[in-house]
Amino acid sequence: MKDREYPLNDALGLERKRGGGSGIGRACCQVLAREGARLVVADINLQAAKHTLTLLSVGQQHVAVVMDVRDRRSVEDAMKAAQDQCGAPPSLLVNSAGVLTMVPFLETDDDTWQKIIDVNLTVSSKLWQSVE
Repeated sequence: MKDREYPLNDALGLERKRGGGSGIGRACCQVLAREGARLVVADINLQAAKHTLTLLSVGQQHVAVVMDVRDRRSVEDAMKAAQDQCGAPPSLLVNSAGVLTMVPFLETDDDTWQKIIDVNLTVSSKLWQSVE
């Protein structure tokens, strides 16, 4: 079966993966910074996370870190960096990581399905367990 177009997804601005460096994650960072929060922006793409920092309120100490939410060690390292930077564990955690595939469900291969489950479902427990 041929890939189909999903115009609603395009209208919503959905992409294949997101963190604090783009989309909903970036928007959450902007709102929280505007409200006075000190942020650790985590994304699998460090350059995207750093770009988010340039869009945040000046005068606050924010930091960008790389984090692959599928890798427990990467999550733990990012949480340690957050605690080192802020002097305390995060008091608020926003999980905006997500993966979207435009392949019809019945044509989804095992590796793609596992990635979707890992990022969209399993990652939440890894993130919460890593906050001490």
